[in-house]
Amino acid sequence: MKILKNIFLTFIFLSIIHTNFSQETIQSENIKLIYPTSTTEAKTEIQDYLKLHPEKKAEFKNELNGDYILLNETQYQPILNYVNSYKLTGTEKDNEFLIFKKKWFNRYFPVSRLLK
Repeated sequence: MKILKNIFLTFIFLSIIHTNFSQETIQSENIKLIYPTSTTEAKTEIQDYLKLHPEKKAEFKNELNGDYILLNETQYQPILNYVNSYKLTGTEKDNEFLIFKKKWFNRYFPVSRLLK
């Protein structure tokens, strides 16, 4: 009886650990793909940079004369990784991905590229 109780408790313990680990994995894989406008974080990075380098203001305007959505590195990098690692297989999901890439990803511009 004691062995069954230990097995049962071990099973519950392992289930709890697995559930917690699975939730952390799922949450870490959730990335925001759609940004309709430049983010506040990206704008703040640019403002902070221009306070230190006001002579670069004209250069920034020339770089950003297109319809770009500015993202900071923390926001841009997971999306870039997702786009670069995506494998097309000819499914409906792939069509959605291609639309996303054309409509959104090609407009994203990482602030870090400007700050070099």
